[in-house]
Amino acid sequence: MRRIVVLGFVSPLHRDRIPVIKGIDKTISNTDELRGLSIGDAFVVALILSGGVSRLVREFAEDYGLRRLLLVSHPGLNSLASALDAKALLSEVGVDSGILHLEDLSHIDHALKIARAIASILSIRVALLGVRAKDSVARTFEDRFEAKVDAIPMESLEDMINNADEKLTAEFINYIKGRVKFEVSDERLRDVGRIYAAMRGLYGKYDALAINCFPYLIKHRVTPCLALARLNEEGLIAACEADLRALFSMVIARELTGYSGWIANTNHIEAVRSQWLIAQ
Repeated sequence: MRRIVVLGFVSPLHRDRIPVIKGIDKTISNTDELRGLSIGDAFVVALILSGGVSRLVREFAEDYGLRRLLLVSHPGLNSLASALDAKALLSEVGVDSGILHLEDLSHIDHALKIARAIASILSIRVALLGVRAKDSVARTFEDRFEAKVDAIPMESLEDMINNADEKLTAEFINYIKGRVKFEVSDERLRDVGRIYAAMRGLYGKYDALAINCFPYLIKHRVTPCLALARLNEEGLIAACEADLRALFSMVIARELTGYSGWIANTNHIEAVRSQWLIAQ
């Protein structure tokens, strides 16, 4: 995950009115204070402490060549108005930004949680399993999030599965047998366990995986669903159908909630009519 830098921007007129806020790396009121900041490739949170700083925020973003930043506002000192203006100015110079409005400055921890979720997707390393080449979605994903996406063809995936760690495979079989409420043979579980073990061995080199399920299912008559479920249960992001859009949501959701997500299909939708009762 990328480092997070939190900078407070405040007008000189209001600097003495701002309380000490934990978590801010530096408070900036003028151009001179923009010099010598250690930003690198960090994700920046710009805490808009007062009005009158939108142009200073744009100057900062341009000086440090930022592609994106999170603007955080609060109800006091014309902060939100300044954040809205800063967003418009940043858009003019090609910098992506979003505004998170806090109910109170004491809720800065909430802003940092959002920032960590955003930072978790930046420069992420993803393996697309059972995919011969990256498509336009993968290339856009790489560009937008400065990510690394590797396409691993089906033949390579099959080799990894055939040579999967037997200890991990056995652990998977025993774990699943202790949980399922239906009968399943060890042989079928071993087929899925090898998929689990092969994918499990890729974490470290990659931060998240997405597998192109159906070609493997059709060819081998084995579904990876239990393997993916177990990986996500362990807190490791694993998406099905090589779906990078879903993988994005799963990564963000894990950081925000502390729980892994899961991709589910919609099977049926039934319209329900609501009746409003108005007391006479």
